[in-house]
Amino acid sequence: MRRSLLLGVVTALAVVAAPTLTGSAQAAPTAVAAAPAAASPAAPTMVTAPSAVAAADPWLVGTFQPMYRPARLFDSRGGSFGRPLSAGETVNVKVAGRGEVPARGLSAAVLNLTVTQPSRSGNIAAVARGRSASGTSSLNFVAGDTRANLVTVPLDAEGWVSVRNNGTGTVHVIVDIEGFYLDGSSWDPGAGLDFFPLGSQRVLDTRGSAPVSPDATRTVAVRLANLSLSNSTAALAVTVTVVRPSSNGFLALWDGINYPQTSYLNYREGETTTNAGVVPVFTPVDDLYTRYIDISVFGGTAVDVIVDVNGAYSAAESGGLIYRPASSPQRIVDTRTGRGTTTLGAADTNWVQAPSTAAPAGTRAVCANVTAVAPTASTYLSLWAYGASRPTGSNLNPAAGQTVAGFAVIPVSQGRFNIYNNSGRTDVLVDAVGRFEPHPVR
Repeated sequence: MRRSLLLGVVTALAVVAAPTLTGSAQAAPTAVAAAPAAASPAAPTMVTAPSAVAAADPWLVGTFQPMYRPARLFDSRGGSFGRPLSAGETVNVKVAGRGEVPARGLSAAVLNLTVTQPSRSGNIAAVARGRSASGTSSLNFVAGDTRANLVTVPLDAEGWVSVRNNGTGTVHVIVDIEGFYLDGSSWDPGAGLDFFPLGSQRVLDTRGSAPVSPDATRTVAVRLANLSLSNSTAALAVTVTVVRPSSNGFLALWDGINYPQTSYLNYREGETTTNAGVVPVFTPVDDLYTRYIDISVFGGTAVDVIVDVNGAYSAAESGGLIYRPASSPQRIVDTRTGRGTTTLGAADTNWVQAPSTAAPAGTRAVCANVTAVAPTASTYLSLWAYGASRPTGSNLNPAAGQTVAGFAVIPVSQGRFNIYNNSGRTDVLVDAVGRFEPHPVR
């Protein structure tokens, strides 16, 4: 068994045709070292990049490698930069060859962007260096906010991304890397993992039990019902929500072995906040089906946390998907202008036909940045494949009047997907950044 905190029993969910999982929270938290009570992200760390790469392997195109300890690539608050980004300013960030990231062989990076201390409301956009964001955004914020959002960004030929401050004020920006996709030109042939969608399955909701204590860790058990998938799963794609906290803070997700030096989600008092993430898992030697992730909370009070698992990154032999990045983001939905669909009312479900440029034949899921624009009431949004049942999880949880962005892997059926809005009226933007398609048979 994994450490003394692995108590309790994993309860099985019903098995469906696709790979399924179950989960339960382990009841006994283990204290971790205290972090600053403020909502500022943790300090940066870097390690030496590997010097050797393997020969080209086309089989690796579009496969994934997680960062077992996410690394900080850029922090405008310190180092040689040491100042906030000015209005309209772009900063170039080197990804390839940094931390445990290889120097070549990459097509895209999974980054957690965080803004802090913005002087005015605005947004930032992350793209491959030299590419245009074409009127799209990656993260929206209000003055004084500290907020994070997961993004998947293509790299230029030399492994760089650009982050632009689209706002009219100044803002500090932090860039952490959680993983990267391979282009097949080089890297360890054993490194590539396919993506296996698992729907949106809830494995933790502390609102029905005990909240996570401040400066403590809660372990979550995730049971994968498919043995072939579970044997080789190295990371999970998750959506994490903090529900109406009574103080500011941040939380980190990790495998219980590689202690995190970066944050996944920053939250503010009274505000329900959601962010997606890619989390490496701990694999016990005595249970072939169960994987574990840890959630550490750094703040002044205990908080309720929800975790939905959306997919697994695995080396299973069949059924996986590979990632194809778009060269630049493409806005496929803007309900303000009627592009894709119209404004959503309370309990409305609207369907969208993604254009073939974003979802060509064979696309199983569209990767996108989804933004709720000034909803009239606090609400949540869910996105899923047309013709399927609406999942229990949510992709965004904006408050009334708030413009909030979040990353989503949106399953599609012949390019079509649904958007559900729970309360009030809201406009929605969807900026496609890439897609998943089946891994070709070798």
